[in-house]
Amino acid sequence: MRIKSAQFSPDPRNCPNADEEKLGKRRGVDWIQQFTDWLSGSPEPDSSSARPTQSHGDLPDPVRPSAASFQFPLCCGHVRADVTHWFLSELQQKMSKQCTIQKRKNRRQYDEHFVESRHLKLEDLKAEAERFNLKSKYLYKGNANTTEITAEHTYFIPKYPEPEFHVSLLKHETTGSALRWIRKDEGFKHPNGEEEEEPLIWWSLAVGPEEINDAEMRLREKTFPGVKVEDPEQERFLWKFATSPAFLETSRLGSFRFTFPLEEVLTAYRDQICSGAEPVMRVYETVLYKKEVMYAVLVHSPDFNEKFSKYPLLEDDPNAICVYRDGRFIWRSEAMCETHWYELNIMEDTNQMEARRVLNHQFYVWDHVAVALHVDDTEDQTEPDIQNLLNELQEVLPDKVGNRHQVFNNNLAHRDLAS
Repeated sequence: MRIKSAQFSPDPRNCPNADEEKLGKRRGVDWIQQFTDWLSGSPEPDSSSARPTQSHGDLPDPVRPSAASFQFPLCCGHVRADVTHWFLSELQQKMSKQCTIQKRKNRRQYDEHFVESRHLKLEDLKAEAERFNLKSKYLYKGNANTTEITAEHTYFIPKYPEPEFHVSLLKHETTGSALRWIRKDEGFKHPNGEEEEEPLIWWSLAVGPEEINDAEMRLREKTFPGVKVEDPEQERFLWKFATSPAFLETSRLGSFRFTFPLEEVLTAYRDQICSGAEPVMRVYETVLYKKEVMYAVLVHSPDFNEKFSKYPLLEDDPNAICVYRDGRFIWRSEAMCETHWYELNIMEDTNQMEARRVLNHQFYVWDHVAVALHVDDTEDQTEPDIQNLLNELQEVLPDKVGNRHQVFNNNLAHRDLAS
């Protein structure tokens, strides 16, 4: 699809009059509606009367853009610059309103909402959910980090930190019955699910006290640039905000947890699944549950580049939710608390930060990062050394979740997600 250049001339005879301009705009609106309906999958009208007849100022029929590039067609003929600008603005606004959030049933037949190929920040996720008319008790709460709180906000989320975690450990949690199979098979097998499901082995980022303290130092350096952060008067505060399941020692997924260095997992995956080639990481999806936002990273063999080409590569973008750099995942959390007991207080006069207790705690969504290892049906398992496997096992206390459901990821282990 090519842009047909508009012709401009100072000669008023080359410019459309007011009636022609209104006609062009009306036809432009009709074409924009047809184009965006077509993009969203709506059937094309089978009546020729549904689209305007070709004449001066009309637009060509929509043609599917290539994956590599996208160009908007402009009105042909003599068009003033302001009319051209109006048309492009209208088309962009219309296309931006196309909802990308989808709904599906998971293995336990529970509904979950997701957005493919993107890691949406909270404000963008809220916008997508609103377009989908998705009801949420927690997602739409007023947030002091992004919204100016007024007296109209009866319930709002107090200001909280949005730190950057550098994580070099992965964890895989499971039940006792699944643990017996892991020991027997000396590794983690991929799921034996429905044919249309991708064979994925799921891991989570393991964020401990060391990662939290390091993230606090980076947050202070960012908040007070040029100021020495090693202040003996500064008390530790970030751990008070780390109240979501992403930071807890307990587990919602079972009573047993394997924790491995990220590089060890990737090395095993490279040697056993990728035939020695470096694994490929992609932005897989954003999944929204009742109180949980999961950002999934897909890891696969280079042999499947074509199959997964619709998912963008996980690039080192300073504005991304999650990136991979120097053997670590960098996670820029936007909702680390779930239960907000404290408010972040930034004291500019002393270059300090503190967690100040609030009178009424609030519940909000919480986010985390999951890593999905793709295992082809022809492969049997990722299999770390058995002795090392048992050394990295620990028993953990189950987390008490009031109303939850289980999403099984494979025949050996599962993960529980709050409904």
